[in-house]
Amino acid sequence: MAFGAELNFVAGTDVMSDTAAKMQTTVDDMNVAKAAMLAEKDAFINAGIATFMNKTPVIIGAGGVGDVNEFHDLNTYRTPGIYHQNANVNCTVENNYPSKWAGVLIVEVSSAGYVYHTYSPRYTSQKIYRTSGGGGVFDVWQKIIQGQDLAASLPNLLPNSGRFCKDTADYFYLADEATDFLASNMSVYNGATVAQHSQFVHGADIATNDSENKKQETLDLQAKIGRTQHGIEFNILEVTAGAGTTSPYGNGYRAFMLTSSSIQVPEHITLIWYLKMVDGNSQMASSNLVFDDDVFSDPNRILTPADGWVLCKQEFSYPNNYGAGFSHYLEPGKKALIALPSLLSGHHANLPANTGMIISQK
Repeated sequence: MAFGAELNFVAGTDVMSDTAAKMQTTVDDMNVAKAAMLAEKDAFINAGIATFMNKTPVIIGAGGVGDVNEFHDLNTYRTPGIYHQNANVNCTVENNYPSKWAGVLIVEVSSAGYVYHTYSPRYTSQKIYRTSGGGGVFDVWQKIIQGQDLAASLPNLLPNSGRFCKDTADYFYLADEATDFLASNMSVYNGATVAQHSQFVHGADIATNDSENKKQETLDLQAKIGRTQHGIEFNILEVTAGAGTTSPYGNGYRAFMLTSSSIQVPEHITLIWYLKMVDGNSQMASSNLVFDDDVFSDPNRILTPADGWVLCKQEFSYPNNYGAGFSHYLEPGKKALIALPSLLSGHHANLPANTGMIISQK
């Protein structure tokens, strides 16, 4: 028995050794498999990181980066993406561009289906945006106010801003003297007449006693202004042309100027107003005149009633800091509306009748 037990013990030892060897082989195989899995995991993670780092952001993932074809209406761009417009000639009102400058359009879409457009015109630092809810129509383009825009958007913070100004020897002063009436600063010619049309604070309720036509014209102007001059009072004047000296640019008569003489300024300035033709055409006699698109306009350009309210800016950038007065030529008997922003935002009750044009230092 004892010998057999010893034999059994030896035999058992051989079995255990064999089992241990097999277990070691299994462990080695597992370690090899583990190493392979770790290597595969590392490769997967590294590939994932590389994919993530090189992944096109969601904002442009669906739409990609491409050119805006000249036949494409920006209203049709509702897929997330960054799109380039390379030619100014393609930037038309018909294609719903906010500027005549070529530039970059960024399209974002929210989970609720809202579409956000941001347009950055070339050669400027402007950013202009609009939205469309749930696949509906887009609202009007709005300019994002930046540092360089504050002079125009916050006129009440500038000492030389607001009312019509007249020149002295070397500097501007506000037209607050008793003799500085509207007629001496907005000169009329050839029998033209000027009458009060309406007055409103942008963003507040318009006067209820205005006629329906005046209400609509005021509402149209408020829509044109957008958010950029919220809270500023506007004085709207109606100018009726007489007859007399014809325009050097075609049919029409010199009706009024917004400065009665050349003005001298200490720095570059921009004069801002809004113009709307009621029942006839108008031409400008001026250089450095800028319309809505921030592009210098040909003085031969004709404005018609179909243009609606047009933002006009006169930039004085002459080397000697002189800016000549600019004339409006209207057809005989035809009317134009001119809207002039006032000096103090929201204080319409205390403003005299001759307040008007923003004059902002650049």
